[in-house]
Amino acid sequence: MSAERPGGDVLNVWQGDELTTRGDGATGEADPRLLVADSWLVDDGSTLALDVHRDRFAGSVAEVAGGPDADEVSAFWTAAVAVLPRSGAWFPRAELVAGDGTDADGRARLRLRLRPAPPRRRSAVLATADRAPRTQPTVKGPDLAAPGSPGAAARSRGADEAVLLSPEGHVVEGAGGSIVGWRGAALCLPADALPRLPGVTVRSLTTLAAVLGVDVLHDHTRPDELDGFEVWSLSALHGIRIVTGWVDGPAPAEEPGRLALWRGRLDRLRRPIAARPPPADGSPTTGARPPRRRRAGRRRRRGSRRPRRRGRPRPRGAGPPRCARDASPARPAPRRARSRRPSSRRRGPS
Repeated sequence: MSAERPGGDVLNVWQGDELTTRGDGATGEADPRLLVADSWLVDDGSTLALDVHRDRFAGSVAEVAGGPDADEVSAFWTAAVAVLPRSGAWFPRAELVAGDGTDADGRARLRLRLRPAPPRRRSAVLATADRAPRTQPTVKGPDLAAPGSPGAAARSRGADEAVLLSPEGHVVEGAGGSIVGWRGAALCLPADALPRLPGVTVRSLTTLAAVLGVDVLHDHTRPDELDGFEVWSLSALHGIRIVTGWVDGPAPAEEPGRLALWRGRLDRLRRPIAARPPPADGSPTTGARPPRRRRAGRRRRRGSRRPRRRGRPRPRGAGPPRCARDASPARPAPRRARSRRPSSRRRGPS
């Protein structure tokens, strides 16, 4: 397979009803305009929530005027999944581009760029972006190759990721992924009213949290309000990264063991690349296994454990908890010293 060739990208262009390999990504032509893009990690043939990536990509392509129809996108995606390598670490990207020179009619074209996966990291340093030049905040692609991108500016300051803020100064997302935090035992996300990219990794994380009964809060949070709290950077490539520093910003914390626990949970959601085509009805899925249902007609045996209640009850009449101001920083509970119990044996005469 040509995609197994090491040392650079392999570009596959959708022409007619099949993918045609054009060699490496450097074709010598003028750079096309990137309209839509979606990337995911393939590690020895397994992926996380590939169907959710498909739904996000197809939904964004459908909003492009004059772009391919849903049937063509579905056929392209099926062919793209079929050529994904089953060994090694890869970071492919599905693209919709304009002006790539493959056809004289000027139509937008579908492409698959097969790329070796960059090194994956456990931690990240953040830097607040001076500006957030997002032309389409809910579509991935148009702003990736924009000149003077926030990501490049953050790297010049010694950071790994740029944090984009709303005009009011609230955390929205990272330039290359989602930003979440922890308030005690609750997972905190930016407010729903803040327009941002629908991240696939954060969707898988919140699905896990719901299944496990973890409270998920949404709030408007400023960077300085994250001081002393645990902050995560999420992306398709790295999964979950712990934020260990924030350039000219808050000092984040880390609860021992939590990162490893949730990284393991997320990794267990990875599935082998399916050989069959995706569902024809295009129904979205979460990428996580649904909870098992009890069979009808079977009663719970006496003495068995009752199911745990989901979430934590709140006082009646209390409003929704604020994510940044009503919770205290996460600190590990002190370990209690074990008291030695007196022996019940009676000692004999000495």
